[in-house]
Amino acid sequence: MMATSRLVWGFVLMLLTGHTAWAAVDDKPPFFSFSFQGKTVHLLGSIHVGQADFYPLPKAVSLAFEQAGALVVEADITNPRTEMAALLRQYAMHPTPPDKATDAALALFCRDKAQVCSQLAAMSPWLQATQITLMRFAAAGLEAQYGVDQYLLERHGDKQILELESIDFQFKLMHGLPPETQWSMVDEALAMGDEQISTMIASWRRGDTQTLQALLDEGMGADDARLHQLLLTDRNRNMADTLMGMLAAEDTPEHLFVVVGAAHLLGDESLPYWLARQGIALEGHFDICAANPCRIMPGTMQLQ
Repeated sequence: MMATSRLVWGFVLMLLTGHTAWAAVDDKPPFFSFSFQGKTVHLLGSIHVGQADFYPLPKAVSLAFEQAGALVVEADITNPRTEMAALLRQYAMHPTPPDKATDAALALFCRDKAQVCSQLAAMSPWLQATQITLMRFAAAGLEAQYGVDQYLLERHGDKQILELESIDFQFKLMHGLPPETQWSMVDEALAMGDEQISTMIASWRRGDTQTLQALLDEGMGADDARLHQLLLTDRNRNMADTLMGMLAAEDTPEHLFVVVGAAHLLGDESLPYWLARQGIALEGHFDICAANPCRIMPGTMQLQ
């Protein structure tokens, strides 16, 4: 894969030619829990696309969600107060010219998609990459409507909805990427193969965090390391701070269910890492590590 593979796969894990054979209740997605000052938190790593047989979620996940008084998400995409049209105009409708190689790859992709591609041409490259990625997944039977965060938001009932970030923040972040980086995202979306998609979905469902991490690490170069800092490390640290602030607030419900892109739960500077740095002892469930459950001890990523 190209040098920006970490960016694209991070987006997919944070945002199939062969369907998985197991039932959703047997899935083992990345899943943690911890307690702090009388409050209980369950933390689920999601993917932002899915298929109907993802559901119902595993019993332990479903029970934790049912018991929660608040659902905590990266950004509430269902918030009716969000001025999506305005955000798109401000951050996502700024086309720039691609280089010759990308232009040729786009022309090949668009040969039988003239109407769709005329709409893509008006978008910023990062949004073009997003739309092409979603098209790739849709062709493989994976839809945003079955994404885990979307599924939970539609079923939150009377639970509070709390945000670790916001749509405005995420759009602004992508808008701020250099044009050449955004076009590299388009290149990767165009080059994405069915086998990579199948591997990602299967790895998430069986809790294979090592393979998920390998997808993020493939082809990483110096530019990719800087992007990792911006799109994952810095955000993970900020999310940990925001979550700790929620837990310190008196009006926060006693039980929180937190769902973030699975990429935020992977690696040495993940969200669990930054929580552990603040004194939180997390328990990992399913097959997140050899023992079940395991523990991430404060100040370290040692799994015990």
